[in-house]
Amino acid sequence: MERTPFLPLPEGMLIEQVQLTENGLLITVIATHPTSRCPLCAEFSSSIHSCYRRRLRDVSCGGRQVQLCLTVRKCFCRNTLCQRQIFTERIPQFVERMAHG
Repeated sequence: MERTPFLPLPEGMLIEQVQLTENGLLITVIATHPTSRCPLCAEFSSSIHSCYRRRLRDVSCGGRQVQLCLTVRKCFCRNTLCQRQIFTERIPQFVERMAHG
């Protein structure tokens, strides 16, 4: 993975787009891991159910508001013994669970 001093990202994350807006800076980040681990049974899954975007506010930079737009995937848990059928991938090294903008 390419590293950038602009916004150091954990392994498996990629800056998709950087956009200057009238309110500040919008940075779009995507996960690139081919699999995600179920938080309940710890099985890996590559079966994508859907994805959605989360907008997170970060500290201002150069007097401009910085927003991160994180594309998060939902996956099917393929473990037939697991009670969780669909889960959202976790990216704990990058953003805290339930963080909002």
